[in-house]
Amino acid sequence: MDCEEFETYLNANSRVVAIFRSQALTYQHSRNRQRSASKRWSETAVTRDLVQTV
Repeated sequence: MDCEEFETYLNANSRVVAIFRSQALTYQHSRNRQRSASKRWSETAVTRDLVQTV
């Protein structure tokens, strides 16, 4: 089973990716709130970082 097949299998048979993304997004938002106002990321940057992580 290669990486692509494994990813397809996980998406079809498991909710682990969706749960991880949800928790990672919550974490990124909490980190973003702790940053100073001038250093905060836009929603697009937070989402982009999440997509690159998963």
